[in-house]
Amino acid sequence: MSNSYTKAAFGIVVTSPEADLLRRVIGAIELVGDVEIGLEALKAHFHGMGEDFAALFPRTAESPFDGLLDLFPDENFPILDFEIDFGEADADGRVALFFSGEQFGVETAAKLIQRCAQSALPFGFEWASDCDRLRAGEFGGGYVAISHAAVARQAQTPHPQRPSRPDAARHSPPKRHPARVDPPTLPKDEEDRPDGAEVALVGAA
Repeated sequence: MSNSYTKAAFGIVVTSPEADLLRRVIGAIELVGDVEIGLEALKAHFHGMGEDFAALFPRTAESPFDGLLDLFPDENFPILDFEIDFGEADADGRVALFFSGEQFGVETAAKLIQRCAQSALPFGFEWASDCDRLRAGEFGGGYVAISHAAVARQAQTPHPQRPSRPDAARHSPPKRHPARVDPPTLPKDEEDRPDGAEVALVGAA
């Protein structure tokens, strides 16, 4: 058994009003995801969300927060699959945010930035596909480019695998064989035999 992950971590700088809007959006998503919250409570909460929220996420006749559901790949599960850490506003009214997660909702994060952090556009971030076991095809990633007009997502293909054994053998260096050593020759006659040497004949009686 193995676990697969989609990881991402990046920073982005937005204006103070945009940071405030993002906080309200996160609160609204948590509210919509709570099955114990009734429709009347949702309507009452929507009135306090502000005109900027209502313009970006218009209500429908069925529910005041249906405009949020477009952020998610599955409208039945409106859950942020990442965390957003908010910094303090600087002297220029800019706020640094940090997005991170191990099951990162790439599409949701891109749509959220496009709608709520328009001062930072164009903007882009990377994500990585990971696995806790070394399995082929489980590692990769991609890049998202966000502009006012569109969100472009490009996945990176995995690295090519090593060649199989037959292919590797075809390109392997030739085997080396030990050098041939000829056996010593015996003297042909008595004149070539050293003094005092005797010749043993194998199989002689």
